Amino acid sequence: MFRSLPCPHLLLFAIAFLASSVAAQQRDVSAAELHRITNEASYEFNNLKMYKDEEAWRGKIVAFSGYIQKTPVIAKTKGEYLQIAGNTANGAVNVVVFLDGPIPTTDNYGNQVPTITPGMDVRVFLQVRSLMNFTSESGVMMNLPTGDALLIFPKDDYSMTHPVWASSALIRRR
Repeated sequence: MFRSLPCPHLLLFAIAFLASSVAAQQRDVSAAELHRITNEASYEFNNLKMYKDEEAWRGKIVAFSGYIQKTPVIAKTKGEYLQIAGNTANGAVNVVVFLDGPIPTTDNYGNQVPTITPGMDVRVFLQVRSLMNFTSESGVMMNLPTGDALLIFPKDDYSMTHPVWASSALIRRR
């Protein structure tokens, strides 16, 4: 006859659990790899240093903190990118960060999956590319440093053990 359906709350919990498990697997980077990148990175990077000697920074792994711009510059690219701006002890940073995977977002309120949102304070580890020209939303031309993201952490993750985003090249294969 009629079967009773599972409790809707149980279904919602199961869906949220599966979504958080998938998201956690997407950022499953080995502790050794996290340690290598955080130790290898230069924390001296800023825009002025890049403008003065672009060649010296190309290919280097750098780290800086800043917030994700709510209206990023316009890039003529097909991939995902973020614009991150802030001030470090060494000067201002305003960098376009290219991502090799999707930005983690959620449409479900109450879901405990870490996400990346505009205005969020983050700590970024990236490999420097070069200076590139971009156009702001208001039409202003800007020449900004660019890089390929390796890891993105919430700024308050001082232990740097729980990235909210990791490059697909770093994700541990099971």
